[in-house]
Order: sequence, then structure tokens, then C-alpha cells
Amino acid sequence: MNLRKQQQPVIILVVVALLLFVFLVRVSLNLRSSRRNFRNEMAQRLDLEEALDGMEKERRQMVSELESLRSRLAAASSEIKRLSEDLETKKKEVVSANATLEVLKREKKSSSSVSM
Repeated sequence: MNLRKQQQPVIILVVVALLLFVFLVRVSLNLRSSRRNFRNEMAQRLDLEEALDGMEKERRQMVSELESLRSRLAAASSEIKRLSEDLETKKKEVVSANATLEVLKREKKSSSSVSM
């Protein structure tokens, strides 16, 4: 019985040491897993940030191109307006020239009929 009482603290110590060892192994494995997950998440975040930067650069280029197209549209609209005004002026000149031509034709007819 004396031997059993002496072995009892040793058995308890071995069980506690074994439980502590298992706990430390689990903590170590969880820590490795957490580190791996952290690295993967950071790599994924970095990839997303790079993609976001690329998209932002593309957006800026598209905005710049849009500004350029707007200025070209404004210039083209001004040119169309100017050409339209020129066309109206030319139409008026043609109408006036046609009227003058008609007057001249009538005068010529009347002068040729008078001379006969």
C-alpha cells in the first residue's frame, strides 16, 4: 500500500504532463494553421488591392477618354452650328440669285419682245 501511495503522485504528474503536452501540441498546430491562414488572407488581400488599383487606373483612363470625347463633341457641335449657319446664308444667296435671274429673264423677254 505504501508503494501505491508513492506511485499515485507520479501517475498524477505523468497524466498532467501528458495533458499539458497534448494541449501544447494542439496550440502549436492551431498557431501554424492560423499563420498559414493569415498569410493566405494577406496574399489574397494584396491581390485584391492590386486588382483594385488596376481598376482605379482603368477608371481614370476612361474618365480621361470621356473628357476628351466630350471636348471633341463640343468642338464638332460648334462646327456643325457654324456650317448650318453658312448653309442658311448660302441658301439665302441662292434664293436671291434665283430671284435676280428671274428678273433678268423677264427683262430680257420683255426687251426682246419690244424690239420685234
